[in-house]
Amino acid sequence: MTPARTRRPVSHAAFELAQAGTTQTQLAGLLGLSQMAVSRYLEGTREPPEAFAAVLEQLVGPEAAGRILAAIPERRELAAA
Repeated sequence: MTPARTRRPVSHAAFELAQAGTTQTQLAGLLGLSQMAVSRYLEGTREPPEAFAAVLEQLVGPEAAGRILAAIPERRELAAA
């Protein structure tokens, strides 16, 4: 029997994106990026491109986009953790 893979917990921003009815893969496709890049943006480990917020808003609407963006930790918060 093979050991079960341990999954990383989903970031709060990724959860909000899913609650808005879309996926990281869909957002990545619109941005021309990989799903992994979008995941890193949502985790706050990488700075997103300038178009990120605008594309997100077009995809899920301004209210949901605001919730998602607010859920992304700032990089300095991660450095202190």
